[in-house]
This record gives sequence, structure tokens and C-alpha cells, in this order.
Amino acid sequence: MNFDEYISKGKILAKEENHKMAIENFQAAYNLQPDNEEVKQLLLNSLDAATSESLINEATHRINVFEGTRGVKITDLETTIKEFSDKIKLNPNASFQREFFGSNLTVFAKDVLGDALYIRSLYALSKKDNKLCLEDLNKAIEYIPDNPKFLNKRGIASENIGDYDQAITDYKKWIEIMPDDNKPKQKLVTAYCNRGVIRFKKGDLNGSIADFEACLKIDANNEQAIGCLKFVKSKQ
Repeated sequence: MNFDEYISKGKILAKEENHKMAIENFQAAYNLQPDNEEVKQLLLNSLDAATSESLINEATHRINVFEGTRGVKITDLETTIKEFSDKIKLNPNASFQREFFGSNLTVFAKDVLGDALYIRSLYALSKKDNKLCLEDLNKAIEYIPDNPKFLNKRGIASENIGDYDQAITDYKKWIEIMPDDNKPKQKLVTAYCNRGVIRFKKGDLNGSIADFEACLKIDANNEQAIGCLKFVKSKQ
């Protein structure tokens, strides 16, 4: 197909909310005309829509399995958050018993609240409400400090507002929890690169160099880090 055909098909797919295929078509059009501003925006819009859809799907899934994992059925997320916030205010170690495959298990209110706050943070992130997302995740991580999903999403929201220090801290913690998982390492590399660019723009050449060198310790063949490091060093 030619450029116009990719654009036309991509718009139809985007309207049908088939974001994956829309992205493929807009990406193909972008590869043909990388300086075309319209196709750049169309591609970004579809990427945003796909991300939002993925976050909402995750939130919906977690609500559906919440009763099985925590023994609490969520009929209204806000009510659940308030109910268990009140329980914890009265007793930080509040708990209840539930039956699970014939056994009695103790469920702590802080675990229920942490999961419920995480679900609400997903909806907030899907709407690009990074402030509410971070507020919920900060509380959730207080209750459940070593959950990789919580750390991942807080890292993403932190990057969205330019707080790369927090994002890097969260990705490092994620790597400590799951050292064999490559995903947090990739995210950490991106966060270091982004902070390196910001530090360069602010005139912090040494800090910028340190960030790009940190990238290369994780991914020695990262072309962006190699190029940026060479460029920044040339400005010293």
C-alpha cells in the first residue's frame, strides 16, 4: 500500500477502536514519511488510546478477580476504598477471616485497600490524571511496599510528570524484587536516558554523562545512550 492508503486504513481502524492494527498502519505511513506531522499525531493518538484501553482492561480484570484474591466483592470502588480506609484508621492491623478452598485465611485490611487503590490508580492513569494516580499509588505502596505492578505504574506516572528520580528509584526496586525480569531493566534504561537529556538541557553535563553511562552499564549496545554520551562529552 502507499502512504495515503495506510493513513486511510489506519483512520478506519482507529474509529473502530482496533488500536493495534491502526498503529501498524500509521507506523507504516510514518516509515514512508517520517517528517509528516499529521501521521506523527495520528500514531501518537493511537498509541495513547491503546495504552488507555490496556489500563482499563487491567483494572476491569483486577476487579473481576478481587473477590477470589481478597475475599471482597467490589460493587463500588469508592465505597470499598472508604470502607477499608476507615477500618485501618480504627485499627492499622485490622483483618478478617475468609474461607479459601476449605481453609481459613487471614486477610488484612491494608492488603485489600492497597489493591483497591491500585485499581483506582489504573483508571486515573488511563485518563492521564497522573496526580491522582500517584496519590493512590503512594498510599498503596505504603500498605504493600514490594509489589512490582505498583512500582511499575508509579514509575510510569512519575516519568509522565518529569520526576525521573522517583521513576529510577522505583525501577531499581522492581529489579531488586525480580532480578531476572528484563522489563524493569528496559524501563530503567529509558528513564536514565530521559533524565540524561533533561540534565544536559539544564547545563548539568556531569550528571548527564553519569546517566548515559548508567544506561550503558545495563545495555552496553544502546545506540541512543552511546550517541548522547559522545555528544555530551564533546560539549565539556
